[in-house]
Amino acid sequence: MWFAFRHSGVSLILAAGFFVGVQAQAQGQASAEICPCDSTDAAVEAQYETITGLMKDWNAVVSKARAQLKTRTRDELGVLCQKAKDAAEKMRKSGVHMDVGLGADIREKNGYKKDILGGDPMWASIMDQTYLKCFESEKVCTGVKHFPGIGSLIVDPHDELSPQILDTRDLLYHEFSPFYAAVQANACSIMTTHATVRTADGREESCLFSKGCIDILRKGMGFNRLVVSDEIFAMNAPLDALIEMEYRAYLPKDPEQLQGWRRKNVGERAADIAIAACKERPKPCSDREFENMMGDILDDDGSRRAVAAMKAGNDSVLMFYPPRYIVPGVKAITKRAIQEVKAGRFPLDQLNASVLRVLSEKDRLIGKAIYASTPGAKSPQDLLARMSLEEKVKQLLVIDGRYKGVQAAQKLDLGGVYLPDDPVGTGSSRPKVPLLVMGDHEYAGGNRKIGDRIMEAEAQAEPN
Repeated sequence: MWFAFRHSGVSLILAAGFFVGVQAQAQGQASAEICPCDSTDAAVEAQYETITGLMKDWNAVVSKARAQLKTRTRDELGVLCQKAKDAAEKMRKSGVHMDVGLGADIREKNGYKKDILGGDPMWASIMDQTYLKCFESEKVCTGVKHFPGIGSLIVDPHDELSPQILDTRDLLYHEFSPFYAAVQANACSIMTTHATVRTADGREESCLFSKGCIDILRKGMGFNRLVVSDEIFAMNAPLDALIEMEYRAYLPKDPEQLQGWRRKNVGERAADIAIAACKERPKPCSDREFENMMGDILDDDGSRRAVAAMKAGNDSVLMFYPPRYIVPGVKAITKRAIQEVKAGRFPLDQLNASVLRVLSEKDRLIGKAIYASTPGAKSPQDLLARMSLEEKVKQLLVIDGRYKGVQAAQKLDLGGVYLPDDPVGTGSSRPKVPLLVMGDHEYAGGNRKIGDRIMEAEAQAEPN
């Protein structure tokens, strides 16, 4: 079997015996990963090893392809680079430190996403690396999204329940490709998706609540910078696996009908779903258990989802609260997280590692100002050592900065705010550690559809 990549006159033909051999081996080892038995750990480790090898080889292929680009294609990449710089400059002047990321999802024929960098893993990888390098040259951090890749989804998981499950075994050789390239380019962040994934241990969970999904980034790809959750209150993000299965049972069978199945249905269906889930249990649900199931679906104060996202391994948890719910929501989250740490269900070492990654990015992007309110602190490690548990938890929280959100985040000493299109308001409060301000390049002049122009230029450059 051979893989051929043809762009701008580049014809790179890779003898793929290694890839095919590794793929067959990985699939053989993963054939029983649904079984909750001793072999699951071996299947997970085998997948990490496979990913590490694939990532190394893929990056070599991308580097060779980049070196052989024709002039016209280089010019088009130059346009992409300039757009990245322009967007980053505009964000920096507005007080934004970090872009939430470039869509690195490989476009599929029937997928809902139409505004991403294209359907070719090679070009998605090259364009990702170009955008990342040029964006960061303006001293603004950026990354990629939505890991592990949602280009094949037929509905938007932000707004609708998706009946699809993304099996990580099927993503290694295609959807993962631009993420391999992003890690190689030292992207400062990778955003996890709401979409449900099946990991090598057989678990099926929304990626942003799945430790197995995030461990693919950490242990398989060796990514050691920020993992950022997508907005945790979006539709396709139930917490309990049983409830998630019941949730899917209510989906219309006809994909076209999903367009009308929106957030408003959640309240109407929540009780029915919880009742159905209780019926699957050996013993009847107590009132408390039933309330917990309803909480998984409705999650009124947001604490269950926020803490689940932290425990899964997200360093920054993105959540959009209406203004009047910010204070009680943050209070509920910190209370639950501290309880989980003290009970040993949320390892303190893991919490500390996430906080240190956040503080390290703040040190790089904001500078000495992050130490001004902490006497004697000169490094992220110094700041971490002087923080209480509550302060540590708050550093992982990022809220919507619009509608007085900046002032609320400052007053509460949170980790950051997200501002898609507005400049940062200073407000009257000053947090102990300055906010990490996240923005969105799409609102600052970045154009992901530049990928279409590049591929069009490539097609015209090809000999007839």
